[in-house]
Amino acid sequence: MRQLLFVIVAMFFATTAFGQNTFTQEEETIINQAYEYSDNGNAEKAIAIYNDLLKNHPGDPNIRYEIAYCYNILKQYQEAANVLEAMERDSCATGQAYAMHGNMLDYMGQTDLAIEKYKEGLRLFPKEGQLYVELGTVYAAKEDYMEAIRFYEEGIRVEPTYHQITTVFQNCYVIQTNRSGA
Repeated sequence: MRQLLFVIVAMFFATTAFGQNTFTQEEETIINQAYEYSDNGNAEKAIAIYNDLLKNHPGDPNIRYEIAYCYNILKQYQEAANVLEAMERDSCATGQAYAMHGNMLDYMGQTDLAIEKYKEGLRLFPKEGQLYVELGTVYAAKEDYMEAIRFYEEGIRVEPTYHQITTVFQNCYVIQTNRSGA
């Protein structure tokens, strides 16, 4: 479920974020081709395209995010984390970037560091619903359902239109209720 959520958020971020930049029509066509490559399992080609785009748009956070996303597709989690760390150092990371960085740490078995990264993201982006979902999901995986529910509830409070929170909250609540015999 985490992978599906990640893909949905990444696609939304990619389609809205790139629309805010000053790319030429030709570059937008190239970006769309890179999307197709990454969606169709050819993330290496997408990374090459994004790296070429960085020559004309050095440091562009949207391109860098997409590169990290492609590394995630390739299961090169450390490479993705490196890109995201650089974005954080350059103060151009978004809440979604912190969420992805936490996911990469979790995928590498560094769950405690992932939790710290999600919480760091929340300090900077307290209304980023995805960070609450990720924290809740990590705690649910640790079978700490009450803590998971706490983060889901807070996420619903701060970003009620982020529907993914409601879905995972309901699933977690049912599990907790069944476990407690209520």
